[in-house]
Amino acid sequence: MITTIKLTFIFISLSFSQFLYAQVNDTTLIQKIISAAKTQEETSSILRVLTDSIGGRITGTSQSKETSAFLLKKLKEIGIDNAHLEDFELKTSWAHNSASGRIINPTHQFMVVGSYGWCPGTKGEITAKVVDLRFFKNKKIPERFEGIMGAAVIVEPIAFEDQPSQVTRILLANALAKSGAAAMLIPSDKPNRLLYISAFGFYPMAPLPVISIAKEDALLLHRILEYHPVTITLNINNSISNKASKEFNVIGDIPGTDTVGTILIGAHFDSWDYGQGAQDNGSGVAAIMEVARIFKQLDIKPKHTIRFAFFSGEEQGLLGSHAYVIKHANELDKLKSVLIMDDGAQVPKGFMIHGRSDLDNILSRVFQALSPLEATGISADASFDTDHAPFLAEGIPSFTLWVNEGDYDINHHSITDTYDKVDAGLLATDTAVLAVAVYSLDQHLKAVNNRLFQDERKALMKKNGLESVQKMLSRSWR
Repeated sequence: MITTIKLTFIFISLSFSQFLYAQVNDTTLIQKIISAAKTQEETSSILRVLTDSIGGRITGTSQSKETSAFLLKKLKEIGIDNAHLEDFELKTSWAHNSASGRIINPTHQFMVVGSYGWCPGTKGEITAKVVDLRFFKNKKIPERFEGIMGAAVIVEPIAFEDQPSQVTRILLANALAKSGAAAMLIPSDKPNRLLYISAFGFYPMAPLPVISIAKEDALLLHRILEYHPVTITLNINNSISNKASKEFNVIGDIPGTDTVGTILIGAHFDSWDYGQGAQDNGSGVAAIMEVARIFKQLDIKPKHTIRFAFFSGEEQGLLGSHAYVIKHANELDKLKSVLIMDDGAQVPKGFMIHGRSDLDNILSRVFQALSPLEATGISADASFDTDHAPFLAEGIPSFTLWVNEGDYDINHHSITDTYDKVDAGLLATDTAVLAVAVYSLDQHLKAVNNRLFQDERKALMKKNGLESVQKMLSRSWR
């Protein structure tokens, strides 16, 4: 039996034959878009407000609300008069305070530690033996572990089971909590004693303290445990509120001229406050805002409505983008494509299309408009860890800016994610890529759009190994 997706692909391929030999973009306008992106300093100005003036923007805090108000004001200043806030419920609020750790036996040394997000603290200083689950032979996570009552347990989530690390992490946390562990210690994968913070899968609240420990200190514990039991103290102070509150997405449209349908381009504005949230994801927010300004400045009249979306709650499990999908459920058939930036300002390669290999050939032609920027690459690799994911799960073509990794993974979610880490030239180039991509999609969207049916969505999730992450996040979304 020929599947719906194959029939659609055959139809599109046949109707696309003239497109193969036609010019896919207005070269003059595209050059104007690129020039506008690369000659303006507004992008860096927006980023500076987000980082130096507002700072870390943890979901549910005053800094988050200050950011949503700032973005709303900027959209209106650009000339997007329909810009507005859309609220959603935040079940719990969280903030970290002080965190300290020490080895007290068989030596006395300080450790660099910090709490993961949306995790409880230790309720004062605790003393605990250290158990290292590197030595756990059975790689399947049991419902309970033996011999860890009251222990601080070192885990390396990526080492357990054939699951993404975010899923393994919460499975381990649940098992350790049931087993009476005092805390779960996760070695940071960053150099120079940098810590890592995340709340993905833990919202609305983790079952026990989950602590990032500097890689060097984790290695020290490993070495000592080879010949002697280790005792440590931990004092993790977090503030937690179970009172529900409102959080906000910021939405604004440039209306289309002659076609029913919407292209959404977005980024999340929430961050962590160890650093300033510059690369993750102030850079994305600044780029999307600049795309809006370029379209208005050049008086581009898109065929489709171009929707600019700034999401909150991404770090807690895609809360804002999921809330958008729920709120706009009746409009999703009109949502033709989604583009997201959330990998920092790095050298652009093209776009990740997240398993939609049925669109590969078509998109490679549409995105030939990106040739002047050397960003025509297409990657079919799929993920479910940023704001494209709720749209992908609804069968909507959902793409993310694909960039070279650079130093992004070193700095993101750490104290070094600061304004100075963002290269202004690369940010301008990424902005140009996004603006040209939106323009080219708008011109040729009839050849691209294909919302998957329910059975096709499930097949996409399964084929790309995304089911377990989707299931994990459904707990946060309930």
